[in-house]
Amino acid sequence: MDYKISLGYWNSVFAVPSAVVDKYLGKITLTQIKVLLWILRNSDKTINLEEVTKKLNIKEEEFEEAFKYWNELGILSAHESEKAYGKILKICSSASESESNSTLNLPRKLLTCYQRPELSHIAKRIKNSKEIYYMIQEAQVALRRPISSGDSTILIMLHDNEGLPIDVILMLIQYCVSIGRSNIRSIERMGIGWAAAGVDTIDKAEKKIQSLSHNSVLWKKFECIISIEHRAPSSQEEEIILRWFDEWKIDEKLIKHAYDICINSKGKYSIHYMDGIIKRWRSQGISTLEQAKMFVPNKMVSGKKHYSRNEENSSYSIEEYESYSIFDEK
Repeated sequence: MDYKISLGYWNSVFAVPSAVVDKYLGKITLTQIKVLLWILRNSDKTINLEEVTKKLNIKEEEFEEAFKYWNELGILSAHESEKAYGKILKICSSASESESNSTLNLPRKLLTCYQRPELSHIAKRIKNSKEIYYMIQEAQVALRRPISSGDSTILIMLHDNEGLPIDVILMLIQYCVSIGRSNIRSIERMGIGWAAAGVDTIDKAEKKIQSLSHNSVLWKKFECIISIEHRAPSSQEEEIILRWFDEWKIDEKLIKHAYDICINSKGKYSIHYMDGIIKRWRSQGISTLEQAKMFVPNKMVSGKKHYSRNEENSSYSIEEYESYSIFDEK
């Protein structure tokens, strides 16, 4: 008699460093666990950042921050390499660096990483530079806490490597404190973004803060309209909301109506689905709730779907909205 062993799920396994459990399990977040497990599981593949963040249901910024965490601990290491089609970041465990062939497509801002200077060098920079000393002292006042040598390193690197002036860094810190994101990772990530956008003067920093504050006000307004729990918007959500309110001047009642149609049809919130509805309304000259309720999609005519007014029936057909491809979730 022949026997066959079936291991089920155990036919496919991958290793996790013991240090993750022994040293860090009680400290790490769910996002950090998800990112590490995903990278380890897909170590033989090229991972697209947009695809992995959608799969893990996290934002790109959260992925980058989690990856930096494991990189700094030495669990993962990053090595930049040039390819004919662009930048690729090589991901491998620090223990078997030369044996790994895994790659990860990441945005340029994460590829821009520097070797952290020794703490002795940081101490000398603070001691020998009045500007750096002033920055560290003022940063502690703004943050209302003493900052560690690691925090000092990040602030100095924003100045030395990213080219941000001292006064701009201090404005950055004050802004982060004002929005409740005073942890050093948020400050570093936003600082790198400011540097990439050329925010290198007080005037530019003021304009940047005004823009960010304006976007924040619009997002809170949107949250109130559709009654969702407060959270930070994604970059795509910010872009769409800004277009609705500032460029298209969409009525709040129309936004709420688009949300209701989205929920009734999809069973969940989808900014892309709502945007598709609003785009169609604009193309048909609809600017009020009453007009939207009188507007229903017709059936195919000459191979194309179109909308027309139905004065006898102000209701709408979810099935007909759903069948129109412009509302497909992206």
